[in-house]
Amino acid sequence: MRRGFGSRGLVLVQVVLLAAIVGERGAEGLGFDLVSSRVKCFSEEISGNTLVVGTYEVEASSSSQSMPIEVQVTDPMEKVLHSKEDISKGSFAFTTTIAGDYILCFHNKGLTSVQDQRHVKFTMKHGIDAKDYSKVMNSDHLSPLQTNIVKVRDQLTAIYDEMIDQASPTPTSPLLYPGRWLALLHPSAGSYLSCPSASVC
Repeated sequence: MRRGFGSRGLVLVQVVLLAAIVGERGAEGLGFDLVSSRVKCFSEEISGNTLVVGTYEVEASSSSQSMPIEVQVTDPMEKVLHSKEDISKGSFAFTTTIAGDYILCFHNKGLTSVQDQRHVKFTMKHGIDAKDYSKVMNSDHLSPLQTNIVKVRDQLTAIYDEMIDQASPTPTSPLLYPGRWLALLHPSAGSYLSCPSASVC
C-alpha cells in the first residue's frame, strides 16, 4: 500500500475493474470480501477544490482469529488524508487541494496462514454527488422545485469544468474515466499481485 501502511514485507493486492459496477450501484456503494493479509485499493481522478465524502463498514468476523481492517485515503502526493486501524464503521470528508488520483485502500491485517476473510462495504462521493441538497433547501428556504434547479445548475457547472479538464490532459491521467471508480488495473485483472507494503501496484 502507500506510505503510512506499516512495513510487513510483501502484501497481496487484488485488482479488478469496477467502473461498470459503480455506474449502476454508485448510490448504494460497493462491497467486497478481503482475505487476511491482503490489500484492496480503489483510485479515482478528482479535480482540485472538490468536496469528497465517504463511509465504510466492516462486518464482524465469524472467525476466532483476529483480522483487524485498516483504512487509508491518500492524495496524489501520497499525503495521508484519513487513516484508521481496526475499523468497524466510520466516515471521512475532505476538500481536495490538487487534481489527481485519490486512492482509498483497505488492509486485512490478519495472519497470512489463516486465509479467512471479512466483508467490507464503502461509499465515496465527490462534487455535486457529495453535496447535501436537503441542507441547501432548508438553509436557503427553497422549494423542492427551486432546489432541483440549483442541482441542475451545479450539474451543468460540473460538466463544463470536466470538459475544461479533459481539454488539458495531465500525464498522470490518460487512462481513467472521470466520475468512475477504478481498482488499480493490471493485465491479469482478478488475480493477485505481490506488492511492497509501502507502495501502490
